[in-house]
Amino acid sequence: MNKLVVLFSVLVILFNHSLAQDQHKTYYWNEIHDSIDPLRIKNLSLTKLKIDSVPEDLLKYKNIESLDLSKNKLKTIPNWINSFEALTKINLYKNDFEHFPEHVFKLTQLDTLIISKNKLDSLPDEIQQLKKLKYLDLWDNLILYYPENISELSNLKTLDIRGITYGPKFIEKLISSLPWTTILYDEPCSCVE
Repeated sequence: MNKLVVLFSVLVILFNHSLAQDQHKTYYWNEIHDSIDPLRIKNLSLTKLKIDSVPEDLLKYKNIESLDLSKNKLKTIPNWINSFEALTKINLYKNDFEHFPEHVFKLTQLDTLIISKNKLDSLPDEIQQLKKLKYLDLWDNLILYYPENISELSNLKTLDIRGITYGPKFIEKLISSLPWTTILYDEPCSCVE
Protein backbone atom coordinates (compact mmCIF):
# COMPACT_ATOMS: atom_id res chain seq x y z
CA MET A 1 0.00 0.00 0.00
CA ASN A 2 2.85 2.43 0.88
CA LYS A 3 4.46 1.82 -2.51
CA LEU A 4 1.20 2.69 -4.23
CA VAL A 5 0.91 5.97 -2.26
CA VAL A 6 4.51 6.87 -3.06
CA LEU A 7 4.00 6.07 -6.76
CA PHE A 8 0.82 8.15 -6.86
CA SER A 9 2.58 11.06 -5.12
CA VAL A 10 5.46 10.96 -7.60
CA LEU A 11 3.02 10.97 -10.53
CA VAL A 12 1.17 13.98 -9.09
CA ILE A 13 4.43 15.87 -8.60
CA LEU A 14 5.58 15.09 -12.15
CA PHE A 15 2.21 16.13 -13.59
CA ASN A 16 2.23 19.43 -11.67
CA HIS A 17 5.84 20.09 -12.71
CA SER A 18 4.90 19.47 -16.34
CA LEU A 19 1.99 21.92 -16.08
CA ALA A 20 4.20 24.57 -14.49
CA GLN A 21 6.81 24.23 -17.24
CA ASP A 22 4.13 24.47 -19.90
CA GLN A 23 2.90 27.79 -18.49
CA HIS A 24 6.37 29.34 -18.79
CA LYS A 25 7.12 27.97 -22.25
CA THR A 26 7.33 30.50 -25.06
CA TYR A 27 5.69 29.32 -28.26
CA TYR A 28 7.01 30.68 -31.55
CA TRP A 29 4.49 31.57 -34.23
CA ASN A 30 6.10 29.53 -37.00
CA GLU A 31 6.38 26.44 -34.76
CA ILE A 32 2.77 26.27 -33.56
CA HIS A 33 0.77 23.36 -34.90
CA ASP A 34 -2.87 22.28 -34.64
CA SER A 35 -2.26 19.75 -31.88
CA ILE A 36 -1.54 22.57 -29.39
CA ASP A 37 -4.60 23.97 -27.66
CA PRO A 38 -4.49 27.74 -28.30
CA LEU A 39 -6.02 28.42 -24.89
CA ARG A 40 -3.05 26.75 -23.14
CA ILE A 41 -0.53 29.15 -24.67
CA LYS A 42 0.52 31.91 -22.26
CA ASN A 43 3.69 33.22 -23.97
CA LEU A 44 3.73 33.81 -27.70
CA SER A 45 6.52 35.18 -29.89
CA LEU A 46 6.19 36.57 -33.39
CA THR A 47 9.70 38.04 -33.37
CA LYS A 48 11.78 38.47 -36.54
CA LEU A 49 8.97 37.54 -38.95
CA LYS A 50 9.32 40.78 -40.97
CA ILE A 51 5.56 41.32 -40.71
CA ASP A 52 4.02 44.75 -41.22
CA SER A 53 0.70 43.85 -39.60
CA VAL A 54 -0.35 41.65 -36.71
CA PRO A 55 -1.99 38.46 -38.04
CA GLU A 56 -5.66 38.15 -37.16
CA ASP A 57 -5.12 34.45 -36.39
CA LEU A 58 -3.59 35.67 -33.16
CA LEU A 59 -7.14 36.17 -31.84
CA LYS A 60 -7.54 32.47 -31.05
CA TYR A 61 -4.81 32.71 -28.38
CA LYS A 62 -7.11 34.42 -25.86
CA ASN A 63 -5.09 33.56 -22.75
CA ILE A 64 -1.71 34.95 -23.73
CA GLU A 65 0.02 36.89 -20.98
CA SER A 66 3.20 37.79 -22.88
CA LEU A 67 3.32 38.80 -26.54
CA ASP A 68 6.59 39.41 -28.38
CA LEU A 69 6.20 41.36 -31.61
CA SER A 70 9.79 42.60 -31.68
CA LYS A 71 12.02 43.02 -34.72
CA ASN A 72 9.29 43.37 -37.32
CA LYS A 73 8.02 46.21 -39.51
CA LEU A 74 4.93 47.17 -37.55
CA LYS A 75 3.63 50.74 -37.67
CA THR A 76 0.31 50.12 -35.95
CA ILE A 77 -1.41 47.68 -33.62
CA PRO A 78 -4.95 46.50 -34.48
CA ASN A 79 -7.81 47.57 -32.23
CA TRP A 80 -8.69 43.95 -31.43
CA ILE A 81 -5.47 43.68 -29.39
CA ASN A 82 -7.47 44.80 -26.36
CA SER A 83 -9.39 41.51 -26.43
CA PHE A 84 -6.36 39.93 -24.70
CA GLU A 85 -7.51 40.57 -21.15
CA ALA A 86 -4.70 38.53 -19.55
CA LEU A 87 -1.90 40.31 -21.44
CA THR A 88 0.62 41.73 -18.97
CA LYS A 89 3.67 42.10 -21.24
CA ILE A 90 4.05 43.30 -24.80
CA ASN A 91 7.37 43.68 -26.60
CA LEU A 92 7.34 46.07 -29.58
CA TYR A 93 11.12 46.54 -29.73
CA LYS A 94 12.65 47.49 -33.09
CA ASN A 95 9.64 48.10 -35.29
CA ASP A 96 8.61 51.15 -37.33
CA PHE A 97 6.29 52.96 -34.92
CA GLU A 98 6.30 56.71 -35.56
CA HIS A 99 3.33 57.24 -33.25
CA PHE A 100 2.58 55.52 -30.00
CA PRO A 101 0.11 52.68 -30.76
CA GLU A 102 -3.10 53.97 -29.15
CA HIS A 103 -4.70 50.54 -28.76
CA VAL A 104 -2.02 49.60 -26.24
CA PHE A 105 -3.74 51.92 -23.77
CA LYS A 106 -6.73 49.55 -23.61
CA LEU A 107 -4.50 46.79 -22.19
CA THR A 108 -5.35 47.59 -18.59
CA GLN A 109 -3.45 44.60 -17.11
CA LEU A 110 -0.20 45.59 -18.82
CA ASP A 111 2.75 45.78 -16.42
CA THR A 112 5.59 45.63 -18.98
CA LEU A 113 5.75 47.67 -22.18
CA ILE A 114 8.86 47.51 -24.34
CA ILE A 115 8.71 49.90 -27.27
CA SER A 116 12.38 50.71 -27.60
CA LYS A 117 14.26 51.38 -30.85
CA ASN A 118 11.34 52.81 -32.79
CA LYS A 119 10.76 56.29 -34.22
CA LEU A 120 8.67 57.82 -31.43
CA ASP A 121 9.04 61.51 -30.61
CA SER A 122 6.48 61.88 -27.84
CA LEU A 123 4.73 59.99 -25.09
CA PRO A 124 0.98 60.65 -25.30
CA ASP A 125 -1.17 61.79 -22.38
CA GLU A 126 -3.04 58.47 -22.52
CA ILE A 127 -0.03 56.73 -20.97
CA GLN A 128 -1.62 57.39 -17.58
CA GLN A 129 -4.32 54.79 -18.45
CA LEU A 130 -1.73 52.03 -17.89
CA LYS A 131 -2.16 52.11 -14.12
CA LYS A 132 -0.47 48.72 -13.53
CA LEU A 133 2.61 49.52 -15.61
CA LYS A 134 5.83 48.61 -13.76
CA TYR A 135 8.39 48.63 -16.58
CA LEU A 136 8.43 51.05 -19.51
CA ASP A 137 11.27 50.75 -22.02
CA LEU A 138 11.56 53.71 -24.38
CA TRP A 139 15.27 53.26 -25.08
CA ASP A 140 16.59 54.77 -28.33
CA ASN A 141 13.51 56.83 -29.23
CA LEU A 142 13.90 60.56 -29.73
CA ILE A 143 11.12 61.39 -27.27
CA LEU A 144 11.01 65.12 -26.68
CA TYR A 145 7.65 65.27 -24.90
CA TYR A 146 6.66 63.52 -21.69
CA PRO A 147 3.18 64.45 -20.41
CA GLU A 148 2.81 65.79 -16.89
CA ASN A 149 0.35 63.02 -16.08
CA ILE A 150 3.20 60.52 -16.30
CA SER A 151 3.32 61.09 -12.55
CA GLU A 152 0.05 59.12 -12.31
CA LEU A 153 1.95 55.91 -13.07
CA SER A 154 2.31 55.14 -9.37
CA ASN A 155 3.34 51.49 -9.97
CA LEU A 156 6.13 52.34 -12.41
CA LYS A 157 9.36 50.85 -11.04
CA THR A 158 11.67 51.29 -14.07
CA LEU A 159 11.71 53.75 -16.95
CA ASP A 160 14.45 53.28 -19.57
CA ILE A 161 15.12 56.40 -21.67
CA ARG A 162 18.70 55.64 -22.66
CA GLY A 163 19.80 56.16 -26.22
CA ILE A 164 19.28 59.92 -26.29
CA THR A 165 21.11 62.45 -24.20
CA TYR A 166 18.82 64.86 -22.36
CA GLY A 167 19.87 67.99 -20.54
CA PRO A 168 20.14 68.08 -16.73
CA LYS A 169 16.96 70.20 -16.26
CA PHE A 170 14.93 67.75 -18.29
CA ILE A 171 16.24 64.79 -16.27
CA GLU A 172 15.62 66.61 -12.98
CA LYS A 173 12.02 67.34 -13.96
CA LEU A 174 11.40 63.73 -14.97
CA ILE A 175 12.95 62.41 -11.74
CA SER A 176 10.82 64.76 -9.64
CA SER A 177 7.70 63.58 -11.51
CA LEU A 178 8.52 59.93 -10.75
CA PRO A 179 10.46 59.83 -7.46
CA TRP A 180 9.53 56.15 -6.84
CA THR A 181 10.88 55.10 -10.25
CA THR A 182 14.38 54.06 -11.27
CA ILE A 183 15.06 56.06 -14.41
CA LEU A 184 17.79 54.71 -16.66
CA TYR A 185 19.27 57.52 -18.73
CA ASP A 186 22.50 58.54 -20.44
CA GLU A 187 24.69 61.13 -18.75
CA PRO A 188 23.11 64.59 -19.18
CA CYS A 189 24.62 67.22 -21.43
CA SER A 190 23.39 70.56 -22.72
CA CYS A 191 21.69 68.86 -25.67
CA VAL A 192 17.93 68.48 -25.32
CA GLU A 193 16.07 70.59 -22.77
